[in-house]
Amino acid sequence: MLRSSPTQASWFWRGALLVLLLVSVILLYAAMFDHWHLIGDFTPHTVYMERMRASDPNVAMELPNTLYHGSVLIPASFFPQTTLTDWIMPVCVAWFLLLALLIWGQIRATLSAGEFDIKIPLTRRGETLAVVLTLTGLFIAPIFLFTLDNQYFGYMTPIVYHNPTMIPLRPIAFLLFIGAVSFASAEVRVWRSFERWQMLQVPLLASLTVASILAKPNFVMIFIPALVIWLVMLRLMRRHVDMMTVLMGIIIPGVVFLAYQSMTYSDSGIAFRPFYTQDVWALHYDSAANLNLALKILMSLAFPLVVTGLYLRRAAQSPMMLLAWIAAIGGVMLTYLFYDTGEPPAGNLIWSGQIGVMVLYLATLLFFVRQHRWLNAGRPRDLMRFGLCAAVLALHVVSGLIWYSEHLTGGWPQVIYTIW
Repeated sequence: MLRSSPTQASWFWRGALLVLLLVSVILLYAAMFDHWHLIGDFTPHTVYMERMRASDPNVAMELPNTLYHGSVLIPASFFPQTTLTDWIMPVCVAWFLLLALLIWGQIRATLSAGEFDIKIPLTRRGETLAVVLTLTGLFIAPIFLFTLDNQYFGYMTPIVYHNPTMIPLRPIAFLLFIGAVSFASAEVRVWRSFERWQMLQVPLLASLTVASILAKPNFVMIFIPALVIWLVMLRLMRRHVDMMTVLMGIIIPGVVFLAYQSMTYSDSGIAFRPFYTQDVWALHYDSAANLNLALKILMSLAFPLVVTGLYLRRAAQSPMMLLAWIAAIGGVMLTYLFYDTGEPPAGNLIWSGQIGVMVLYLATLLFFVRQHRWLNAGRPRDLMRFGLCAAVLALHVVSGLIWYSEHLTGGWPQVIYTIW
């Protein structure tokens, strides 16, 4: 008979919860992408994959961001009797599984960090909360409950289902973020090879940086300037940071590869014109797209704003929160103040805001859990601040569940004109 101490979860309990998490993610996103894999932005990208499979040489010059396409083409190449569309759903589910496991691992590490970062065993309560909070991180959306007929345009939505190239970017961007933070803070944990095999740190970070750009360049576009500001701030704060590793592993390869892509592939540029993208959306899709933008920004950032405000001193001393906020602010600026000059104007810079906000949400969730170590074991404390933050987070999750359910049942392009 399996037994565990009153304070420590058994291996059986942990394994059962992990299986529950994996099965939940598989079922949730298998259903979503079984519905979406032939519609939305998936359709033109499937055409690109067909051309790549047929060795069309022009694709290489038209499509610089090929990570999603490669992740579908590689398994499909082992089964030539299958169609490419047969692999879209399982590959998308696999990317979401990776994101879920990364979130789960970081939350578990945060819950098990006791005072002075002394690791303590996770209880059944802690293991259960790790699964619940992981699913929470996957279902966060802007609080659009005040504008149910306008849930997307004008907001910054961390999780979207219609765009395939964003799917691999999310886990890679989060992994790159925690990799950078780990060189300045014990707030996050990374795999042992990253911590113990120092000779691999720079190549691994550089590979992640290039992979992030190959998925979509939007995260590295905001992350590199954020890292520079962050490193300067930490130096002024006299905080220890492995500056050379961050410089050689992320900043230099990121700048070089972005420059290569911009010179080789780009047929558009970036121009300053506040709210131009939202005005275009209002003209073509929803007349409310450029209305109440201040409210939409606040509702997109409600949880990070509330947590940061209520724990301001600790947040200001947290390297993780500083980097997340700097990157998110850069994404917000690109989303609302700049636009891409290509024709037709597609609003491609909004992806920077979306991925920056996603990383900020996850960093804030880890920071919030860290402020309440009793979530794993002990008596509840500081319930007023905890309750307020949890209530705001719940509103984000309710919005995310509505967002998921509407996309699970909505058609394309009708969804653009009904809820977006």
